[in-house]
Amino acid sequence: MADNASMNSDDYPELNYGPVRSCPGSKSHFQVELDEEWVGPKADPTRKRTLYFQIEEGKNSFTMLSASTRPDPHCTGHDIMPAL
Repeated sequence: MADNASMNSDDYPELNYGPVRSCPGSKSHFQVELDEEWVGPKADPTRKRTLYFQIEEGKNSFTMLSASTRPDPHCTGHDIMPAL
């Protein structure tokens, strides 16, 4: 979590999607990578983190199963949403 003493109201998180990978055992289970970096006039450029979300696709929705700072080593499928 962020240290409030190091935050500035002009600083903000920049979020970028990483790979979206399929996971074994279910065609509807995916891992989504989200990269966070703080930017702004007083932002610490080394303050970065990557989060991994386990999601499951439903008929008309997605359900978040879990979130972690470590990837699931089993979710090694190809990136189904590569950058264009």
